Amino acid sequence: FEYAVREQAALLGLAGVALKLLPEKQRIKFILNSMVGALKKSNPQVEAWVEDSGERVAYFESTCAICHSRQSEAPVCHLYVGSIGEAVRWATGREHVITETHCMAKGDPHCRCEVGEAKGDA
Repeated sequence: FEYAVREQAALLGLAGVALKLLPEKQRIKFILNSMVGALKKSNPQVEAWVEDSGERVAYFESTCAICHSRQSEAPVCHLYVGSIGEAVRWATGREHVITETHCMAKGDPHCRCEVGEAKGDA
């Protein structure tokens, strides 16, 4: 994510200023939707989306290149977990717990990374 910030500094710099005016949950949704848009722009065949269940915001992908053709009993998309964590930290100024709740390597129909509470909040 830091690479994206460096490469798209002008765009993300403007977004960063605008983000400060939004509530935290809206910031999270904005940055995750931006990630989805960037992935789809680089590869139109990517099937990724963001959902807001009311309690949690989650990133989904059903064309995950990380776990494609892999099998595991535990989630394996650590690159997405880390990238989402850094993106959310950039957008909110706080670290959040990111949990991969579904993974195609486990046989799930999609990968799902959920944005949890900010670290230090209870």
